[in-house]
Amino acid sequence: MGKKKKKRKVKLIYTMSGMIAICWLLPLMIFTYVLLFMMTGKISTQIENTIVTSTDKAIEICVMQLDDVVTASQNASYITTIRDSYLEYRQTGSEQDLYNDVNLFLTQQYKYIQNISSTMLYFVDNPEEIYYTHGISNAANQIGIRDFQKNYQGIITEAMKKGDTGVKMLCIEDRIFMVRNLVTSSFEPFAVLCIELNT
Repeated sequence: MGKKKKKRKVKLIYTMSGMIAICWLLPLMIFTYVLLFMMTGKISTQIENTIVTSTDKAIEICVMQLDDVVTASQNASYITTIRDSYLEYRQTGSEQDLYNDVNLFLTQQYKYIQNISSTMLYFVDNPEEIYYTHGISNAANQIGIRDFQKNYQGIITEAMKKGDTGVKMLCIEDRIFMVRNLVTSSFEPFAVLCIELNT
């Protein structure tokens, strides 16, 4: 008789434990799982929205910065300093005046634009003479004239032979150049402007 009571007690404890587990712990676990599932879904959506918004803003900023550099590159065509200096050089033969005028123009127009690492210009009839200004940012990674002549100028010259007055983007090795031809009034290219972007 005592053994039966003990068995019943043990059975009752197991039954009660099972009922507690089923009626109380199981709903609590399901509720916790649903709550975690909803929260992680919401957090994932928020993270995704943040990433998309940040990417859109970054793209917008990049486009604005590129537009600024394109506008700056157009100054070499619209402001006639380089063309006038070149025509004067053709008449007087003064290389020093040409060098001073062109370098001053490049410095004034391109040195202080943060998105520009360096700017090179060379005339079609004398590509060995490079007119150059470096930007104010990223000094450690700026290209030198010899490096430009050795590794980049030939590729740029070849690409610009078929070029008009529009901008071309050239990625050479790990550098990005925005390049445009400067043309005479009869639309003959007389110089090439190379702007290395500060990536």
